[in-house]
Amino acid sequence: SLSAAVLEHPDRTGALLEHLWADLAATRDPDLAKAVTIPACGGRVGVEGAFGLLWHRPVPAWLDDIGTGWTHIKNRQALLDRMDWLSAGLDDHRPRDHEDRRVLVHGNLDCDHLLLAGDGTWTSSPRPHPAAPEADVALLVSRLTQLLIGSAAPPDTVVAVTDAVHAWLLADNGPLDPGRRGRPAALRETLRLWAMDTLTVLATCLALPPRVPAPTDTQRHTTHRAKHVLGIVDAIVRGLDQRPRQPEYVLTAALVRVHAACAIPRHRRPDSRKAPRR
Repeated sequence: SLSAAVLEHPDRTGALLEHLWADLAATRDPDLAKAVTIPACGGRVGVEGAFGLLWHRPVPAWLDDIGTGWTHIKNRQALLDRMDWLSAGLDDHRPRDHEDRRVLVHGNLDCDHLLLAGDGTWTSSPRPHPAAPEADVALLVSRLTQLLIGSAAPPDTVVAVTDAVHAWLLADNGPLDPGRRGRPAALRETLRLWAMDTLTVLATCLALPPRVPAPTDTQRHTTHRAKHVLGIVDAIVRGLDQRPRQPEYVLTAALVRVHAACAIPRHRRPDSRKAPRR
């Protein structure tokens, strides 16, 4: 899977992402999208669909139980209030032409579900649905960063993967299609959708009882880093508020928060440490 490949060979993350995106080019064919009937899903699938079901009124009753049983969470109400505030902030940054820009997306670019076959091609299980053109990229970035946090990846791995993600997103031949709105607008929407997915996944993990049913190690580690995971969403929301014309800066700030969520001290990069004197 892409998850295993990234954790085993973090230095190859950039090449893996480029290969994956090129391999899935056929799914982004605009003529194909026009020829396929977009299913009527009622907005209940995809990043925005899952986010809306959780944070738009009426909210599910279980949301009030977030954090129950997790002893490291001292103030559940403050946590829920912060998550609610962040969800509203993400809604505020929804593009005005959002509905007009919907296309048919792959819908399931979770790195756990992307498998590299022996012949060098990627296999996946698409969940096509109408969404913003940036939805697939955002989901992939979100799940990659969640993988780093949930697997307690070592610092060198975290730095290598986040550097590769940063370079891939900002490359001239990268995955963001500038379209008529321009590359900055595409990056802003990618950041917004990334934050949406992160907030939804974190809320779902926090709603799981710590013992019954037993959460996975990844879910457990994510909940224990909840404050720092929320920091990623916070960096994106505040960045879109304060620097709407500088999404590259917001991307960098969000990736710095990924480092913090992985317990890497801020402004300390493993590959920049001075070698000890002999």
